[in-house]
Amino acid sequence: MWLNDNEVIFNDYNKGKPSCIRVSLDGEIIRYPFSIHDCYLDKFSLTLNYARLTRYSPDYGYDVAKFELLDDVNDGIWYNSLIDRKSKLLVSLSQCKNIVRGDDQSHLSHWINHIMISPKGDKCIFIYRFKKYGKRKDSLMLLNLSNNELTVLKSDSFVSHMSWENNENLIGYLVGPRGKAYYRINTYNNQWDLVLKNIKGDGHPTVIDNLLITDTYPGLNRTKELYIYNINNRRTRNVATFEESMRFWGPTRCDLHPKVKDNLREIYIESVHGGLRNLYKIYDE
Repeated sequence: MWLNDNEVIFNDYNKGKPSCIRVSLDGEIIRYPFSIHDCYLDKFSLTLNYARLTRYSPDYGYDVAKFELLDDVNDGIWYNSLIDRKSKLLVSLSQCKNIVRGDDQSHLSHWINHIMISPKGDKCIFIYRFKKYGKRKDSLMLLNLSNNELTVLKSDSFVSHMSWENNENLIGYLVGPRGKAYYRINTYNNQWDLVLKNIKGDGHPTVIDNLLITDTYPGLNRTKELYIYNINNRRTRNVATFEESMRFWGPTRCDLHPKVKDNLREIYIESVHGGLRNLYKIYDE
């Protein structure tokens, strides 16, 4: 991801241990002894235990991550300074389990995923997931980064991908009052509003101004679609359709993950419609 106009940062698990590399456009390279999951500018990152994520959700982990699982008290979300390189545990899996499950302390296969820092860097959301008797449950959690206060926005349900609309509101795909759909969630009062329901299921939303850019997972015909939805006038436009071969399945699948440049005319996606995983730029008129 970009840290600023001159630097990018990415994880490097080639040696089997968590680290990330910061690279500037003029060639300067800095390596940190921790991984990243999301960053706030060039100030700090939040991360999770990719060994645990690889075990319980391999499509989001790294094949080279060793399965060195920490206990629930010492595993969770870490704050990593990109300035002084110091790290600290912010919230533990034990805390998540206690606030979601209460007195139910039976064995769970549980993990954290999809950490997203707010635009002003004062809070983050994440999904706490667990499996019990083979059934997965999701909880959408809000963490205040100034006082480590942990709040449950949605528990024991289906929660998928999110995007910050602004520093107060989220828009994401999850189960709400009208079933599975895209909802706006106010993180201050937990008020929910339906945004978009008449679309082909789950996707990876990005919200810029009044536009929701998202994709779909492959259907029975193995095609994925890219949409732009205008939140103000409620109009949906299909930008493009892509085919995904059965060669790409499960952990090897390739979601479009649409991202948009500031001018809103360039959409970037990942796709395997050409037989290989590539990054593409779409000029949207």
